[in-house]
Amino acid sequence: MEQNAADKAYKWAENEISKAKKMESNFLELDLKTARALNKLPPEIADLNKLTILHLGDTQVSDISLLSELKNLQHLDLANTQVVDLRPICTIDKGLTQITTLDDV
Repeated sequence: MEQNAADKAYKWAENEISKAKKMESNFLELDLKTARALNKLPPEIADLNKLTILHLGDTQVSDISLLSELKNLQHLDLANTQVVDLRPICTIDKGLTQITTLDDV
């Protein structure tokens, strides 16, 4: 049953990412109740090149390496996630140098 919830959350996240891409949105909120079981990010999130604000709080996400492509990201909420390693987004060649706010890692 837990995997079913994770699958539903993943499909929901894919849909939200698709909508954000079509609208060229700079904001994406994946920390809603619907996404609580989300345990991995859809690869399409890396295509949101206009994204400046991303909320992933209260999800089960642990791997944020896909976020290294989001060069305009300024605010990243990781509160109450499974993320313990920020190196995938902090290396010199892939670093997100625009981040000004990083919540609760």
